[in-house]
Amino acid sequence: MHPRSVAVIGASTQAQKVGGMPVRLMREFGFQGRIVPVHPEARDIQGLPAVPRLRFAEPVDMAIVCVPRAAVLQAVADCVD
Repeated sequence: MHPRSVAVIGASTQAQKVGGMPVRLMREFGFQGRIVPVHPEARDIQGLPAVPRLRFAEPVDMAIVCVPRAAVLQAVADCVD
């Protein structure tokens, strides 16, 4: 896989949390593509602009889902839309 853009659904401002690790690691290891943090309230995640729902972002090649179990179905549905 060589995605040009990755959404992190459930991204966290705290880099050590499950939703923060993908953002931190992609940046640390030099991912050259676009990272789209998705968080319902935060506007900035680790220095990157965040969107409240995936549908508000430009299309992405891959999504990493880091949300509680109750929110997984909606997150996956957002990926399909």
